[in-house]
Amino acid sequence: MSLLTANDIPVARAEIAIPRVGRGAASVILASERGPASGEAVTLRWQDGQTMRYTCVTGQRASGWWHMGLVAGAGKLNKPLPNRYYEGIPAATVARDILNEAGETPGPIDLPGTLTRYVRRAAPAYQQLAALLAGYDRAWRILPDGSIWIGQDSAATVGPVSVSEAYPSDRRYVLGLDLTLTPGVVVRGILDGQEATLGRVERIRHCVGPRLRTEVYCAN
Repeated sequence: MSLLTANDIPVARAEIAIPRVGRGAASVILASERGPASGEAVTLRWQDGQTMRYTCVTGQRASGWWHMGLVAGAGKLNKPLPNRYYEGIPAATVARDILNEAGETPGPIDLPGTLTRYVRRAAPAYQQLAALLAGYDRAWRILPDGSIWIGQDSAATVGPVSVSEAYPSDRRYVLGLDLTLTPGVVVRGILDGQEATLGRVERIRHCVGPRLRTEVYCAN
């Protein structure tokens, strides 16, 4: 059984980026001459059963392999949305309206407060969402099931993880493939035999190929 499949097709290589804030993306090469085309839903499935929901934005055959560019979720956050005026409405309702009108799936949303008056200016959905959240201490990202989460990052500390390569000036650390890490947590690692705090995870990159690894990019 393949370590990773895309719509049940074995994956030869993949780079999967998961940011703390925003929309994740992936570059995938299938061990096949055919695969999903632009606009099609793609389920990445790991050998242990974990799944990640994406949408294909580019798909083409090259050198006998199928190459895909994927975005997390439904791929609708660039959709232009019109103006809309609100009075006396929960901020969370505005967030759900933006996502629903774009064609994305709202997930858990923790956005407190009621907006006395709010003008949602015409813009792509992701810009409307960013504008709404500008006054809040909240992040947003796409969960593995393809839904969009809005809330405060966990204060949890995880680890220690074993670090095979460290680039402290870039706040980048290379681990063995680790699907348990999530953005927003504080991670501790073993560096030169000593345990140390690496920082809050800002971005994760899983790499599948001749060498399996997870790269984490951390903030102070």
